[in-house]
Amino acid sequence: DQNYVTVDMNTFSMFLDGTIHLPKKSVLITIDDGGQGVKEVAIPMLTEYRMHATVFLITAWYQPSEYENEYIECHSHTHELHSPGACPTEKGQGGGLLCLDEETIKQDLEASRNTLHGSTVIAYPLYDYNDYAIEQLKKNGFTLAFIGGSKKAQVGGEHYKIPRFPVSTSWSFETFVDVVS
Repeated sequence: DQNYVTVDMNTFSMFLDGTIHLPKKSVLITIDDGGQGVKEVAIPMLTEYRMHATVFLITAWYQPSEYENEYIECHSHTHELHSPGACPTEKGQGGGLLCLDEETIKQDLEASRNTLHGSTVIAYPLYDYNDYAIEQLKKNGFTLAFIGGSKKAQVGGEHYKIPRFPVSTSWSFETFVDVVS
């Protein structure tokens, strides 16, 4: 009702690179994991209102064919590296991209990309990333990677540290409106 535009990943990528301008009221909607009511609630609602969104799927848990339609696209949340405690860390939850050996990461990312028809976009599992994780994504052909960060993405921003606002069920509608506007 407020004339917001939802964009797909390709449009967002062109915005990030500065090749296109977006209307002031533009939003990239992302949903992590694939469970918790995505198929039953989010996708029907997004489709009804013709809003584009990206679902970052854990491909060992969910298949993209269950989600894709003309408004929904699926990208990687790894194949099965979404488990806390795989790597020691002082900050974060210890996701496997932080420290597992290159071959394990390569196999996981290949499985995810193959399941997702070659997608080169990923959201870090558990919001965990470091220089090693970024290096592994680059080596394995990924071009965009999303973090948390609770700030807006900007033209010319880093391709492997794209910020997002993790929306919480504890947010009031007023908080949501403040963040989006």
